[in-house]
Amino acid sequence: MSIFRKIFYSPSENHLGVLYSKWLERERFVKFVTHNQWSIMLPSWFVRKEINLNPRTAHIHLKNVFAQDSVPLDVELKIFYRVDPREAQSENHLQVLGLSKDAFDTITKTNIQERARNEVFIQYTSQSLFTHSGRQNLRRALSSAISSRVRGLGVLINPLYGVSIVNLQPNPIYLKALQDQSAAYAISEASVLRIVPMLKQMKGVEAQDIFQLLAASIASAVNKTGDVPEFISSNEINSRQFDTELLRNRSSMHQPSSLPEDFIPIDNAFVAKQREPEFHSR
Repeated sequence: MSIFRKIFYSPSENHLGVLYSKWLERERFVKFVTHNQWSIMLPSWFVRKEINLNPRTAHIHLKNVFAQDSVPLDVELKIFYRVDPREAQSENHLQVLGLSKDAFDTITKTNIQERARNEVFIQYTSQSLFTHSGRQNLRRALSSAISSRVRGLGVLINPLYGVSIVNLQPNPIYLKALQDQSAAYAISEASVLRIVPMLKQMKGVEAQDIFQLLAASIASAVNKTGDVPEFISSNEINSRQFDTELLRNRSSMHQPSSLPEDFIPIDNAFVAKQREPEFHSR
């Protein structure tokens, strides 16, 4: 039996045998042998390797892949492929035969990442990708793009269903920002609804009274929380002059309803305008 194996060779089931010859310390490729073939082994021939033809899987996570509308997405993909050096381009045969099993996995991941980021995802909006038809279109686009790219290296991928989308969702940071924005809008809307009755009661109130009521409310809030609103703390306001002006306006509460001329708006806050010194001629 051992003599028979030395003379005749057939690889394991669903494997591809690669035969080389060695002459004068130089190795040369001879031919491929499938599992349903037998080959007579000449004295200078030997089996360099057996390549597994069974399906393989590459698993990859892509972060911050931008869609057409600039929404960052996190994607988890599985790529199903087979390695068959007979399908490689003739100029790549020897290179493919020298690659290891892990090398094919790296080639597949690198090419799917390049095609996904630079060609495929930028063709779709984020909203379209979260529909059933959008997922199907994305799967076909990814499969077709990677299939045509790696076939020349003997990596075979189904051009329609070779890529499976395991998970697709917005980037967590972007998703958190959307949630915060939604919560802020809800809080703002609720706050407006709370003050609507008060605003209706202010129709006949003098502008100076409203200003003083606002100042008192801000002072009360600062006293409770200890936090000074940014629009106040960001401006250099002369507090002593502000108190003087506030007392002066309180004494003239029943004057016309327009704001005093010596109050000007600065960043949505009314502050007292600095009085210019008066010069009297002698």
